[in-house]
Amino acid sequence: SASTASVPASIPSDVSSGALVGGVLCGTPVTAAGISSGAVITNIGGSTVSSPASLTKILVKYHPGNTVPITWYAPNGQKHVTSVKLAAGPAK
Repeated sequence: SASTASVPASIPSDVSSGALVGGVLCGTPVTAAGISSGAVITNIGGSTVSSPASLTKILVKYHPGNTVPITWYAPNGQKHVTSVKLAAGPAK
């Protein structure tokens, strides 16, 4: 079955690496911070995000309730730095 997730037409031109946000869950801290589908996360807590895999490795160091600064670019290329209080991840 084909995925129905929307893929952004483009990424911000001044972003060379990071983790592209393909979609967000409503009501999550990321949504509250304004990070939406098509945004690119480039740094978390001072650690460079070079790929979705590196994003996962960085987040493992943190726990629900921790507040971390996230640098991200909106689809229009505007840079943002936002502190996000982490919530519990999906059950494993």
